[in-house]
Amino acid sequence: MSIFQKAVRKDIPLLIGVEGASGSGKTKSGLEILTGIGEAVAAREGRPARLGVIDTENKRALYYASSYDFLHLDMQPPFSPLAFGDLIDEAERAGIDALMIDSFSHEWAGEGGVKDWAERLEAGIPKAGIANPESWKRDHWIVQPVKSPGNWSEPKSAIKPGHKWLVAKMLRAPMHIVLCLRSEEKMLMRQVPKLNGQGEPEMWNGKPKMVSEVIAAADRPLLERWQPQCEKDLPYEISTSLLFLPTNPGVPVARKVNEEHVPLIPLDRRITRDVGRALAEWADGAKQVDPRRGEAIAAIAAAPTLDRLERLWAHRDMAPFQGELRAEYDARKADLTPDTDTQRDDAPQNQGEYDGV
Repeated sequence: MSIFQKAVRKDIPLLIGVEGASGSGKTKSGLEILTGIGEAVAAREGRPARLGVIDTENKRALYYASSYDFLHLDMQPPFSPLAFGDLIDEAERAGIDALMIDSFSHEWAGEGGVKDWAERLEAGIPKAGIANPESWKRDHWIVQPVKSPGNWSEPKSAIKPGHKWLVAKMLRAPMHIVLCLRSEEKMLMRQVPKLNGQGEPEMWNGKPKMVSEVIAAADRPLLERWQPQCEKDLPYEISTSLLFLPTNPGVPVARKVNEEHVPLIPLDRRITRDVGRALAEWADGAKQVDPRRGEAIAAIAAAPTLDRLERLWAHRDMAPFQGELRAEYDARKADLTPDTDTQRDDAPQNQGEYDGV
């Protein structure tokens, strides 16, 4: 009997990235996704879901304790990969169905995190009382300094307790995980050929002269300008990653979205728990993604008047989506002026046709 089996999508653990600067709504959006995942788990299992939040932000997640139902853990330094791994083990023992870590950026840039670990290795540990360790002989060090890039080998290692070990642990965890990451605007510095008055490179010993060029953050493409504070390879391990901006809090920009997740994540309005529920249902294989769902969302968002929206909602082709898209419908309804007598409906008036789905 073959050890290979027919491929069936079922029980896929999600690793979702939610990133943004302060004031972008990443924590609230992460909790919406987490809550939606919990609703899907509850519907499948017939019991309340157990949702957990590992909070590295000095109990900031508790700001939302009255609006969301979750188990809270106040994580204090060190924010090492090993410490995060131990808490994931604890979440598994506690029967957590879905876990949010806010902020996972501390694993990279926080006290005791990967960068701190590498910097300590590079500095070494001198004996007590040495004012200027670099001026002393090598035998005056308790732990010898490790020059870069060798100092990164241990902190990033795939062997416990390194960063890659932690990432592998999260990918194998029997729960959905939402990682909240801090983002910051980054300018770009690079070396470019120096040009002469004719626009050609100036040469020196057969090679172009190089000068430094600085590109301001505001002049860079959006997804290059905003960079998450994390190890550079982490985004490749995340299945779906969303960026949130302070200028439009709670409304996602797609950083990396699985093709089958595209219809599940609206990019023109604030994230709701419907997104988490749809992603969890997809991962469980309980519900195939209907491509018409994305068209239905777009049609609701584009309805020009309340009258048009209500006729759209009542159409027979909208019936399969009314339960899961109720939040989108209610939000659009609230946006439209309720006085239909003064509105002009530019849409075709044919009641027998519906071109939205």
